Formats: sequence, C-alpha cells, structure tokens
Amino acid sequence: MGKSPTERPERRSGSNPLSRFLHRTWVPLHARYLDVADLRFIVLLLGFGALLVLVAPQGRDVIATISDSWAETSNSQTQWWLFVAAIAFLGFQSWLWARFLLERRHGSRHHWCDDGLLLQLPRLLGIFPFIVCAIAVWRVPDGHHVAEQAAFLLVLGALAYLGFWKRYRLVEWLITFPSAEKLLAQPVRWGLTTFELLVLGGSVLLAATSLVWLALDPVTFPLWAGSAALAFIGFSLVIPGVCVLMALTWRERFPWLSFFVLVALVVSIFNDNHQVRLLDVARPTRPTIEQAYRQWALQFRPSPGQKMTQPIILVSAAGGASRAALWTTAVLNGLVGDGASSDADIARRIFAITAVSGGSLGAVEYVASLKAADGTPYRAALSKGHASTDFLAPAIGGMLYTDFLQRFLPFPLFRDRAWSIERGFEDGWDRQCRLLAIQGNCVGMLNAPFLDLWKGGSGWRPNLLLVGAIQEDGHRIVTSNITWTTESSGSEDPPRPVLPDTYDFHDVMDREVRASTAVMNSARFSWVSPAGTLKVKRSDRVAGHVIDGGYVEASGVETTLDLFDAIDRAWRVLCDREHICVEPVPIFVTLRNDAIVYPSKKSTNRKKREFDSLVWDACSLHETPSVKEPSLITAERWRPKAAGGSVANDVLAPLRGMLNTQGGRAEITLSRLARRDVASATAQCPAPREVRLIPCIADDERPFAMSWALSQPSRKRMFDEVDRLNRPLAPGATISRCEQAQRVAWRRLHDLVRQSQPAP
Repeated sequence: MGKSPTERPERRSGSNPLSRFLHRTWVPLHARYLDVADLRFIVLLLGFGALLVLVAPQGRDVIATISDSWAETSNSQTQWWLFVAAIAFLGFQSWLWARFLLERRHGSRHHWCDDGLLLQLPRLLGIFPFIVCAIAVWRVPDGHHVAEQAAFLLVLGALAYLGFWKRYRLVEWLITFPSAEKLLAQPVRWGLTTFELLVLGGSVLLAATSLVWLALDPVTFPLWAGSAALAFIGFSLVIPGVCVLMALTWRERFPWLSFFVLVALVVSIFNDNHQVRLLDVARPTRPTIEQAYRQWALQFRPSPGQKMTQPIILVSAAGGASRAALWTTAVLNGLVGDGASSDADIARRIFAITAVSGGSLGAVEYVASLKAADGTPYRAALSKGHASTDFLAPAIGGMLYTDFLQRFLPFPLFRDRAWSIERGFEDGWDRQCRLLAIQGNCVGMLNAPFLDLWKGGSGWRPNLLLVGAIQEDGHRIVTSNITWTTESSGSEDPPRPVLPDTYDFHDVMDREVRASTAVMNSARFSWVSPAGTLKVKRSDRVAGHVIDGGYVEASGVETTLDLFDAIDRAWRVLCDREHICVEPVPIFVTLRNDAIVYPSKKSTNRKKREFDSLVWDACSLHETPSVKEPSLITAERWRPKAAGGSVANDVLAPLRGMLNTQGGRAEITLSRLARRDVASATAQCPAPREVRLIPCIADDERPFAMSWALSQPSRKRMFDEVDRLNRPLAPGATISRCEQAQRVAWRRLHDLVRQSQPAP
C-alpha cells in the first residue's frame, strides 16, 4: 500500500552530503553551545570589559594611570591595590556563578567530572580578568615596570586557577566537619548553599551601599577607588543577581537579557532623570555684543571720534574631554605668562573664547582662575590643577551604578551621570582652592551661578561662548555671558538670533545655571554623559535636548567666524552712535588637541614621508619672503584618504558617515579660515592671522586619550610643551619639526600683537 499524499517522508540524517557534513560539524558544536549557553551573560560582560581595557583609548589610558601608580608613593599605590582586588573579585564572581549555573543544569560535578569543557570553562572565566589586565598593563607605552606588573597579575591568575582546580579536595576535607558541610555542601534555598547565599547577600548589600553612597556623594568614593576598580566592582555586583534569576528559570530558558532590554525601553518613557540643572534665579540681564565690545575697547582709552585699530584675539578651543581642557588651559596660561607687560597686553586682547565640549571646561577654568587668583601667582596652578583632576571616575560611578539602575525604574529616583560629572567639576575645583590655600570666593565658584564669573575682582576677563547642539534639529545652542538674541521692536517683529541658527541657552530656559552646568551644556561627551532635557520652568514644557557641541562643530571655529562678523557690525554701530571707533584687527587662535604625531628616530621612511605631507611650509615673519618655516596649518587633501573595504558597510555606513562628518566639517571650517588669510593679504608671502596650536607627540610615545581623565605623564607632556615655548631655544639644540612649527606659531602670535598699533 502506498503512502498517502499528506504523509511526510521520514527524515534521515545523512540523506545528502550537506546534511551529513552538518551532522558531523554543526550539530555537535550546537549541542556543546547549549550545554554552556547559560554562561553567555558572564562571557559578554567579561568580553566588554576586555574591549574597554585593550581596545578603547580611554580604557587603555586608565590602565596606564593605574600602572604609573606602581612606582609612585604609597598613597598613590592605593588605586593599584584596589585595582588588583577588583580583578580578583570579578574573577571570583565569574567562576563561582558560572559553576553554579552549570550545576543547576547538569547536576553536581560527579555527573560531569569527565567533561573537560564543563570543568574548565568556569575556571577560565575566573582567570580571564587577570590575563586581560596583564596584557593591558604590559602594553602601556612609556610605562615603568610594566613587565613586573604583568607578571604579578599572571602569577595571581595562576594561583586563582590552582585554587579553583584544587578546591574540591579542600571542600571534601572541610565537609567532614558538620558546620562546614552545612555551609558549603547543603543547599538551603533556591538551590544555593549557605556560602553562596552569603556571597549573594553580600553582593546585594555592597551594591545597595554603593548606590546610596554615590547617590549622595558621587565624588569621594570614585576618586579614592579609581575608574578601573570602580568599573570592575560594578561588573562583579551585576553577575550574582542575573545568574540567580537565570538559575531559577533554567527549565523555561526565560530570555532575561532581552527582558531587561525591553523593560529599559518601556520605562524610558516615564523615568527621564536627565533634566539640565537650573538655579531658581530668573534670567539675568546680560550685555549685548555692542556693550561687550564697548567694554573691551575702552581698555585702550580711545579718543572720541578718533579712529584707531587694535588687534583682537579670538580663541577657538576644540573638543576632546580632559585632553582638550588641559591643552586649552595650558596654552591660555602660557600666553598670559607671569604678568609681564607683553603677556598682559595679550591677556587683555583676548575678547572671547569659543569652546566646544572639553574645551569648554578649559575655558571656564581659565576665566574662573582669573577671578579667583585676582592678580596672585596662583592662577596657572589653580586652573592646571583642576584640569588634571580625574573626572572619569565620577562619570563611571554614575553610569554603572545609580544611572544604570534608574534605567529599570518607572519613575525618576536617582540623579543622572551628568550630575555626577558636574559634581566632579565642582569638587575638583574646591580641592584645588583648599590645596593652594586661596582665600576669598574661590571655594564654591563652579557651584555658583555661571554669570558670577564676571562679577567682582579686577582685570579683564574674556567672554565665553560654550557651544552645544540641539538633538532635535542639529542647531547650535550657546551658553554665554553675552545675550545672543535681539530684542523685538514690535509685536509683529519677533526676536532674532545674532549668530546664524544659534539658540541662546539663557533665553530658551529663562533661568540661570551653575558654572559646572554651563560646561556640561557643551561637553555631553557621547554616551558617557546623556542628552540633557531642556525643561522650561515657566511653561513646564520640554524645549528640546542638548547634546555635545562636537556634533555640530568639533573645532569651534565656525562660531568664532560668526562671532567676528557680529563684532565687525558692533564696532561700526559704536563708532556711529557713541563715536568710539576702535576697529578690530582679528587674530584667530585655534587650539586643537588631537596631537600631531611626528616620527621618532626609529620610524620608517614611509611614516616620515606621511608626516612631511601633514606640516606645510609657511612664511616666517622674521625672514625674507623666500624663506619658509614649518606651520601647523595642514595641507588640504585633494583626494579622499583610501580606507579600503569596510566590514558590514551596508549597515554601518550611515553611522560611520555621521561620525566622520563631524571631523570633516571642522576641517572645512579650518580650511576656510586659512584661505581667508590668503585672500585678504596683499604681500607676496603674507603673515597669516590664524595661529594654530596643536600638541606634538612622537609615534612611540603614549597617545593622548580623549577621556575625562589623562594619565600623569600625558598631562606633564602637555604642560612641558607650552613651558618650552616660553623659553628660548638653547644654541645647538635639536628639536622635532613639529616643535619647530609650534615655536613659529607662538612667535607669530606675539609678533602680530607687537606689530599692531601700540595701546596707550
């Protein structure tokens, strides 16, 4: 009798070559994966940590900071030993709960004692943090005793593996004692032994204590523990809870990771805790651009109706987290110097600083130090010391603890990681004030209203334009001590922005903010700090979300050029209205911090040729037009830089394009500024009115990471570069071509000021 049409034929393994091949290869592999699939959360967490310390520049620089502390004083070694303890804690938690999950699914060890994968995988996960951190330490550039440190971590990992391997003999001996048997061998609840319950309860208690502590004080504990230890402890505290949930539902294979992601997406509708901090102070009166320029011009005591020209310095500070803040404050303090006459003349000619992201922190530090020091010799030490503070630790504390838990709560309970970073700004400033014993109103300055930076004290303080971006439309939003919205002249004539397509933060929010919040309005570093919700108090509505200024422009030069157009209009208005005729002659000072990497003696000829193509020859002010010296104004590319094929470009091309467009827009603006000099000059070899300053670094030296913390050698190298520029070059000294270009730019700035009409 034949088969009915609806009856399906019997499937046989190996009925065709492809099926036989898959049966021999894929089926066993898939079966092995199912045996250990419960460990995927631990594997993913450890893999993410490995990427942070081995690949991410920020993580590598944090490891470098920890490594540097090995050879320093016993006080600074505290973070090293906490780092080692955090590695051990993470390894122990990974091993313990991986073994627990396997026992829940496969029974006690006696049922699978001959299965090498099930035996070895928890042990390998337990020593994985030791191996990864040993490699990360060993790879630290310019490190001291890195081989010894890496060997020490590997030895600890070997001892941990030995303990995991031989623990059964110890347990078998211990359980001969009744009390030890109850502690280690007998399940009490949820299949957990008393020991495992104690570890779980201790982890929960430690997590709760950390949450409460960081919710009240986001600075003290993170700065004491350090970024790396804080991150590893955070990873360690997450593992027990997730693993216990997976063990309780191991038969149902409930997708807990997907469930947590879904919960976070749903509750994000209700738990927005990212509102920008506002002070309960109504929008204060700020000067217009005409009033601000009038105040600057009156420094030079112009005679009524008499036209004079004066150089005006407009600084653009690019973004780049702490490295941008360090470079900005180092250069500005180096230009101002110790108060000598020529330096003081430069200081009062700095009309404004346009800053983006981390450059905003450096700009605020400089202005705050001018007010706090008020003529004392503490100005440079105050701003440099604050820029050197570890702001990454409070950020990680907020991200991995309070703000992480907040993502799963249906109502705002904890303040966000942006608040943690702002508190880090404030606390770091107060620490420097106390360290230098500066009297007066230094303490609490960054916690005070932003506009208070221009109240009291003596001497000229430059105006600030801290550039952020609006998530909804990509326009600029500026936090400034100058108003950038015109007053309406009638009911049918609405206010207009003074700068093109630029919002004024104070006008939008109608409230004052702290100085630290003003920095954060520009420096919401991607993912490390969240988009800030602009909730207007008077109407209780959300006006938008502010994100990092680097999204709209990375260098700040675009806003500086728009600023000069506004200044050019303002001085003409003043000349016609009040007969104060001080024509500005612009000097554009561009501070980039991404570093020019110059070839070392060991570099290949190819690297040397690539460097030569980066640094142009520009005319020197001190030589004849036929003599040329190196400049930091780089050549424009005439064809795209070949990058080869890209993995998964169909999916990632939009993201890559958006991110790379930020840098491309900055380069276009910088090229426009350089061409503006050439177009406006009449000499055969004109002196450019843009002075571009970029740090130099040899290709075998430690790179400057774009992070909220930099290692001590990186900080010292930045400060030393600027200090060298203020010292004459010793006869016969050999310097790199990059430093030679720096000296040309430094000399050019001073010469442009001297060659101008002398001020009374």
